[in-house]
Amino acid sequence: MKQLVNIAYSVSNCFKRTNFYYKVGMGNAISSYQHRMIKLTGGAKMRQHKMDTTQNRQTGINSNLQNKNMISLAIFLMISIFAFIYKDFNLFIMAGEPLRQILGYPPPAYLINIALAVYCFSAATLTLTAIANNVEPEQKLNHLGYRVTFYFFYSFSGAISDNFVAIVSVGIALYALDQCHILIHNLRTMHPDGSILGKS
Repeated sequence: MKQLVNIAYSVSNCFKRTNFYYKVGMGNAISSYQHRMIKLTGGAKMRQHKMDTTQNRQTGINSNLQNKNMISLAIFLMISIFAFIYKDFNLFIMAGEPLRQILGYPPPAYLINIALAVYCFSAATLTLTAIANNVEPEQKLNHLGYRVTFYFFYSFSGAISDNFVAIVSVGIALYALDQCHILIHNLRTMHPDGSILGKS
């Protein structure tokens, strides 16, 4: 009888120790799981914060580019108004004889028209390619000089009045295309998952 009591007591102690170790093990497992979840949650929040910071910075850059593009357009329109006022001005005739001998005879207007068409096609192709490949837009201050230079060429040939509308139309169209590039890139930055309208 005493031996049975001792055996029962030993079995009871064994179950108690097993239950204790089980609780300790489960507690450690739960604690480890909670710790990993906290780390994962914290990492996700950190990544989201970095993404938001990058998007905000990119949005600020694109906004700055938009402002500079509009300033460049305003300068182009002001020069266009000035050129329209003096559209009958012939730079070749006003130049002195020594300067005319250095510069030579001005090119005919149709050659300048071809150059303007080639420039328009090239600039539009580059911008459309950049939009298709999601290339980050850049400030194109040099293009302001290119577009204004055509007024000088036509003035040298005495043909501003006949080609004024063409220069202004090309300039405004290319500026509008640059603005679309900035807006589309900004939308893609705000919605990197490809959804332009975002998730509801």
